[in-house]
Amino acid sequence: MLLRLSLAVTVGVVALTACGSGDTDGVRSGQDVADLVGCTDFTDDSEEMFTTEGGSCKLDGETLYVYYFADNDARDNYLDIGGDFGGLYLIGDGYVIEGKRATLDALQDDIGGAFSDE
Repeated sequence: MLLRLSLAVTVGVVALTACGSGDTDGVRSGQDVADLVGCTDFTDDSEEMFTTEGGSCKLDGETLYVYYFADNDARDNYLDIGGDFGGLYLIGDGYVIEGKRATLDALQDDIGGAFSDE
């Protein structure tokens, strides 16, 4: 019985950690998202619905828009409404990054996540 429980817990942990390769556990703000991807000059100037903190930053000369949410329900509400306006989003646990496809592809390789169009 104890062996089955241990096995079930191990399988659950492996399943959860397999969802993304990046270390996003420390993400607690828009600034943390910017730091995670290596952005500079983060400006918390977003007044987007559902966001806790968000704004723009620079990565290799490109402007990215990063948004942090209190929970994934708020993130999903943002995506449901924001998706109507277009744009490509890299979606992580509690955050969203908007930018050009090539940049988001490279970020996905580093931090994991899913695209809004997949």
